[in-house]
Amino acid sequence: MAVTLVLFVLLLVAISVVAIWSARDHQSRLESLEHRSQAAIALESARSNFYLEGIGLISGAFVPDPRLLEAITLGRTGLHQDLAEAQTALEATGDTEALLLLEDLTAEMEELEATVDQALLIVEAGGTAAAMSVVPQVADTIEGTVVRLQEMADGQRATFASERDEASRAADSALWALVGLASGAFVLAAGVALGLTGSVIRPLASLRAKARAITAGGSHIRAEVSGPEEIASLARDFNEMTEALSAKTKEYIDTTNLTGDIIARLDKDGRWTFLNDGACRFYGKPREELLGTDSRAAVHPEDLEVTAEAIREARATKELVAGFVNRQITPKGTRVVEWNGYALFDEGGQYAAVQITGRDITERRRAEQEREGLYAELEVKAITDSLTGLYDHTHFYKRLAEEIERSKRYEQGFTLLMMDVDDFRRFNDSRGHQGGDELLRFVAYCIRKGIRGSDLAFRYGGDEFAAILVGANSSSARAVVKRINRRITERLKQTDDEAADRLSLSAGVACFPDDGTTPDDLVRIADAGLRQVGSTS
Repeated sequence: MAVTLVLFVLLLVAISVVAIWSARDHQSRLESLEHRSQAAIALESARSNFYLEGIGLISGAFVPDPRLLEAITLGRTGLHQDLAEAQTALEATGDTEALLLLEDLTAEMEELEATVDQALLIVEAGGTAAAMSVVPQVADTIEGTVVRLQEMADGQRATFASERDEASRAADSALWALVGLASGAFVLAAGVALGLTGSVIRPLASLRAKARAITAGGSHIRAEVSGPEEIASLARDFNEMTEALSAKTKEYIDTTNLTGDIIARLDKDGRWTFLNDGACRFYGKPREELLGTDSRAAVHPEDLEVTAEAIREARATKELVAGFVNRQITPKGTRVVEWNGYALFDEGGQYAAVQITGRDITERRRAEQEREGLYAELEVKAITDSLTGLYDHTHFYKRLAEEIERSKRYEQGFTLLMMDVDDFRRFNDSRGHQGGDELLRFVAYCIRKGIRGSDLAFRYGGDEFAAILVGANSSSARAVVKRINRRITERLKQTDDEAADRLSLSAGVACFPDDGTTPDDLVRIADAGLRQVGSTS
């Protein structure tokens, strides 16, 4: 058995050596092929740019044009870049002969560039004829250099093809060597496997089963220390690692229990797989009773869909979803919880679970609602006349402007009523301010009862009142005034007060848009009607 193991190990070492040598040789050949290809491409590009530069000079000698200078400059810039890339690639291949040839060609092209620069100066000075004298020399140099650059590029491509074939043959040879060595190793491995099954494989399989059981939550499980010394040592190391993992797990659970917040995990089907003490207290059940049950049972039925949508968002974005709020049904009643959560994925990238933290914000939400209600109440008080309970003078102009805009948008008219109390001053003098205030409150009450719920009533100032009658015309507006006056008269007759006999409302009417289209126009028309009518009772 020992001899078989030694032979098997030696074969494995041979396979490794051959594989490493083959991989390195193949990598080296691939790098050389890549450099050959780069050199060929750079040389062909240099040929094109050199030809472009030379043609620009020849053309410029005949037709001076600044655009030709740009073409020459462009070709020269590209040429120098190509020559530098070709030199770098050839240096990497170690092709000394090609490098020397490239240096010669580079020198020739630099001499031509000097001739080009001198000819361009002559052309700029107006010496086109003198510049044309160098054209034959330039043309010959261009032609010869272009041919040699192309020959160099073709040579690199030919070398590339030859090296590629050689690399393929070397790879085939290495492959057959590996196949032979692997076949021998397989035969030996079969014998070794029979011997290892009893002493190694079975203990390793048991160790794997223990690991899976611990992963599933059985942190109390430990491996059996048996088999050869190496396997027994591995089992001891495994048990030490399990002890450390259990300690870390307990530390994590203890840490999560320091907070009153909910910390939990759901599997892909929505079942609880972990809950901290805070979560158990929140749901009023022990951990053992909650684990494995459907978390959706605690979600308010109206919030099930939005909760599922939040989990889908976490899965799709693979990012933290923060500030999501839903309602949870608990022994303490329905509670409002603010959640943060993110999706967890297995090694294959498949959705596996969602980790969540939650905070009970029921009391905070209630406080916010009380605060919002208080703000609304304060806002109403800010625009309400303290004596009559009607909207005040300032809010009158704001609502009148809004009604104008609304009526324009929906092409619907409205009517403005301006009203005051007849003989109020005489009544106030005889009854005093307290009696006058009571009368104003009474009139405000009658106005409020005399208009529809969609209409708006205001105390304009002193004994003056106003009303916006939505969708009403002047005829229906006057009917409203009569209804209000009738209510006032009937109520005052019951008091048998002589001072109240002459009390009634006078009113002026302005209709939008016939009488005006601005707040000032409507108030002016209605107020003028009020002064003229005197009383409509």
